[in-house]
Amino acid sequence: MHIEDGFFTAERNARTTAEGTEMLAKSTDDDDPLYRCESYGIPYMSTMPFATSFSREERDGQNVMIMNYVFMTNERVIHLDMPEHPENIERSLTGHSIGWFEEDEKLLVIDTVGFAAADWGTARGIDQSEEKRILEKYRLVDDGQRIEYTSYTTDPPYLDGPLVRSLQYGVERGGRELSSYECDPSSSMRHLTIDEG
Repeated sequence: MHIEDGFFTAERNARTTAEGTEMLAKSTDDDDPLYRCESYGIPYMSTMPFATSFSREERDGQNVMIMNYVFMTNERVIHLDMPEHPENIERSLTGHSIGWFEEDEKLLVIDTVGFAAADWGTARGIDQSEEKRILEKYRLVDDGQRIEYTSYTTDPPYLDGPLVRSLQYGVERGGRELSSYECDPSSSMRHLTIDEG
């Protein structure tokens, strides 16, 4: 995986509001939600160096794209036949996503809203608010051997302009089962509770 603006760099390139700048200044590695076995949000989750599977299916009578992330065993449902988001969205860490194909189905575009506020939901040290919105583009390149991923995140309380992230994925076709991601909070936080001296 080639990452141009990924896991450890996005927050350096973010244009933050005064509130976002203060948040970043106060943030430390000890605040990482992963130590509590809590997942990151999107697009932060999408830059993690773990496999993600894509599948199309019908669910509850709707044509959807299912994205399963190995990282923290997360699942996203992308509604492909829904032209706009419903009015009453149940807010969540990963929000509500609608998607459509362009360029002879070589480009998947996903629009996501309906986020719940969450620590480090956008990048390291940058939380997400309920105002967050993301536009993601997954483009097949090199005869379908790679995916170019670009995301555009807006979140007015914390970001003073869109945060753009881009990277490339290798594509593996076939039915290989994804591994599970086990997380034990007591182990994850152990280094935070060890007495010094």
